[in-house]
Amino acid sequence: MSGPGAHPRLKPAISVYSKLHYVDRIKPDFDASWEEAKEILPQSAHIAMSQDYMRACWAKETDEFKAEVERAWDEMHDKALGEWQASHQVPEKSAEDYHNAIQTLNNVGIPMADALAEHLGSHVVILVTY
Repeated sequence: MSGPGAHPRLKPAISVYSKLHYVDRIKPDFDASWEEAKEILPQSAHIAMSQDYMRACWAKETDEFKAEVERAWDEMHDKALGEWQASHQVPEKSAEDYHNAIQTLNNVGIPMADALAEHLGSHVVILVTY
C-alpha cells in the first residue's frame, strides 16, 4: 500500500519471496557473505548487495516453489483487497436518509452559513451533492 487509504497493490513475486522467506532462506547465508564483504565494501553497499543476493536466491528456486510463492501472495492480496473493499463500501441510502440529511442541513447548515456570512461580510454558499 502506498498510504493509509490506498488499496493494496500487487507486488512483484521477488518482493513477496523476500517478505515470506527472507529470515529462513536468505538471511543466514547472506549474513555470512556480508561478514566477509564488509571488510572491503562500505556499509552503504549492504542494501544493494542484499538485493542482488535475494535476486540470485530467487533465480535458483524451482518453478514449483515460485508458483507456490505467487499463489500464496495472490491469496494474501485477495484477502487484503477484500478487506479494503469492505471497509470502503458506501452504505445504501433510502429516501428517508436523504430527507433527514436535508432537514439537518436546514436546522444546522443554513444558520451556520448565515453566521459566517455576517462575520465575514461576504456571501457564503453551501454546496450539497449526493
